[in-house]
Amino acid sequence: MGYTRLTMEQYSELLLSTPEDKRSEVNGQSPGGVAGRLGITRQAVHDAIKRDTLQGYYITRNGRMVAIIIPDAEVARYRREHLKKAS
Repeated sequence: MGYTRLTMEQYSELLLSTPEDKRSEVNGQSPGGVAGRLGITRQAVHDAIKRDTLQGYYITRNGRMVAIIIPDAEVARYRREHLKKAS
């Protein structure tokens, strides 16, 4: 788990090659959006990624970070497995 590092081109290719019914496995939200959905802080999201309990994509362009995307399926899995009290 943790971060999977991809260039913007690699991530775009991954999205385009993923069947529509599986897109929730690669497309999602930023740590801030995920934090809002889960009712936790952005720092808690980053900590979960660092602890390898949440998977995210670290996307770069020309060697610089442009986005961190946490797939929707990962958010659902994290909620089930780590936030038992959350709905």
